[in-house]
Amino acid sequence: MLEFFSVVISGGMLPYTGLLGFVLLYWLFVAMTGLEIGEGTLDGAVEGSVDGLIDGAVDGALDGTGGSLEGASHGALGFLSGILHIGTIPATLILTLLVMKAWVLGMVYHLYLLPHMPAWVAKPVIGILFAIVLGIVIFTISIFLTSLTARPFKLLFRHNSVRGYHHLVGKTCVVISSRVTETSGQAECKHDDGFLALKVWSRDPMMKGAEAVIVSYDADRDSYQIKSIT
Repeated sequence: MLEFFSVVISGGMLPYTGLLGFVLLYWLFVAMTGLEIGEGTLDGAVEGSVDGLIDGAVDGALDGTGGSLEGASHGALGFLSGILHIGTIPATLILTLLVMKAWVLGMVYHLYLLPHMPAWVAKPVIGILFAIVLGIVIFTISIFLTSLTARPFKLLFRHNSVRGYHHLVGKTCVVISSRVTETSGQAECKHDDGFLALKVWSRDPMMKGAEAVIVSYDADRDSYQIKSIT
């Protein structure tokens, strides 16, 4: 038991344990306040932040290419949003599943694989590089595992989307992702006493903070078409 807890708070596991602690505190807050999952601004903020971080990282990497790979970057972003069911399932739930799987994979590595690794893994520079690569591998595997385990939750939260099919058309919304294109985007719409984070797309590109009106719902894409009102 002491070995288990020493691994949990070890340097290699500290990032994963910190993230797990954060999501546990969030769910404790939900239990204490009665906050409804999927409602309010937190899920929209998480979805917008995830979208923005990924989009920004891709844009930064492609900054010197003259935009020749911009379409590919948005395709990758749309693929990631789709595989994680962002916009269909509350982002906080997706984040929780992702962090839990990353933590478990990290523990499996440190408890069962690390003792059998060669000595050069512990060297300062090589060790840091190896930890970065390991983190990328762990979170990549966690993304695909999260995609599989999150699918049953789509039925649980389907009623939130169905309720909005007819009621949200004509309402105004605000873009919360870094941008909205013809393939992907996120917007926040006021509904009843809270806000809904929606998957949206637009024929005309829009940036974060832009106000728009919902003009239609595309059932095949499970996404709302929006049009700028500015």
